[in-house]
Amino acid sequence: MRITMTLRTEMIMRESFQFPETLEEVLLVVKTLSPTKWLLVDRETGQTYQGNPAGHWDKLEPKHRDIIRP
Repeated sequence: MRITMTLRTEMIMRESFQFPETLEEVLLVVKTLSPTKWLLVDRETGQTYQGNPAGHWDKLEPKHRDIIRP
C-alpha cells in the first residue's frame, strides 16, 4: 500500500473588527532606545508593522505555513 502526501499552503484570515473614528487625526508617538522591539498592529485590517532604527514602521508580511495532509 502506498500513501501519498500532498503539500498545501494555507493562509488563515483573522476576523476583522470595526472601531469608532475621531473627527480629527491623532498622532501616536513612541519614544524608545530600542525601536525594533515594537510592533504596531492594525486591529481592523490585521496589518502588522515593526519599528526600525530610522524611526519608521516597516510592514511585516504574513508567513505561509506548509501543511502536510494525507
